[in-house]
Amino acid sequence: MNLLKTLCLIIFLTGIGALPASAQTPIGKEQASNFYNSCKSRQDPRMTPQIQDDFCACTATHMMATMSIEDIQIMTGNTPEAKTMQNKMLLDVYTPCMNYPTQSLVKGECQKNAAIAKASKENLCNCMAEKTGLWFTKEGRALMQRVINENPDVFDPIDPVMESPEFKTQSYNNMLACMAGGHK
Repeated sequence: MNLLKTLCLIIFLTGIGALPASAQTPIGKEQASNFYNSCKSRQDPRMTPQIQDDFCACTATHMMATMSIEDIQIMTGNTPEAKTMQNKMLLDVYTPCMNYPTQSLVKGECQKNAAIAKASKENLCNCMAEKTGLWFTKEGRALMQRVINENPDVFDPIDPVMESPEFKTQSYNNMLACMAGGHK
């Protein structure tokens, strides 16, 4: 079962599923904490534990700020409205936090690259990761929207984002900038 639906189901089953859907009920600290703990308990092998902790904390915070309990209830269904709400969560909750896994993945790929001299690898990889994370913070929403438009059923956006031509081009440009001294 995908991570997004699992996390939403856990929140739904922890007592918020019985609430009436007539008013928009904010997600409280308890539900956000449940989301955070559930997110942390499913270690994503693409992220270090610290990066995943940062990502989970960020998404829990954005969930409180942008979603309602009724939104979560809708997401647990298997309807077009549920899919729309899941995509809203990807855009409003996940996208603002994707800089964490993005930086981690870029740095990891850079460090595995045998063509990069060992002496400069740490600085170069840190520079690339930082620049790419900053770029994603600015451009990520538009990129995520394109990923969703191309595949409305996407549940885990990390791989489609990292494989997108825009992301690859930006990562390459960041590498060139860092090699030219942009990592000092």
